[in-house]
Amino acid sequence: MEQSIPSFLKGIRYMGLVDNAKEAMFLSITATIFCASVITGYNVFDNTAKMNKVAYSMNNELDKNMHSTLIIEDNDTYTGAEVRQSIFQINEGQIDIVVDGTTFSKNLDPMAIDVSGISLTKKYTPTYVRDASGKLTLLKFS
Repeated sequence: MEQSIPSFLKGIRYMGLVDNAKEAMFLSITATIFCASVITGYNVFDNTAKMNKVAYSMNNELDKNMHSTLIIEDNDTYTGAEVRQSIFQINEGQIDIVVDGTTFSKNLDPMAIDVSGISLTKKYTPTYVRDASGKLTLLKFS
């Protein structure tokens, strides 16, 4: 016995509308997921920008009593230990250092330099020598 299929259903089956409905559902789900991803991404970037603004303004308002200037105070003094440490870092600064008339060249190997003449307990006052453009060229301790 053969099932009788109404004639209007026979046309739907042959036109492939069932497959088109599946494709339409998948396409709409894909479009929904894409839109949700775009909205979520926008919110993440927007919130990050807002947090950066808040952090910047909080840092600026943190302590009203602190002020920074470019002026170097004249009453700087360093111990002999600090002077020795600056000599051992001479390659990083790329400047010559003079301590009590003894010149330590920026090209010397820090491990080969004899710093035994620098007293660890003596206080040294620095003098900064700069060129015309303001670049530090020589550091004198006396």
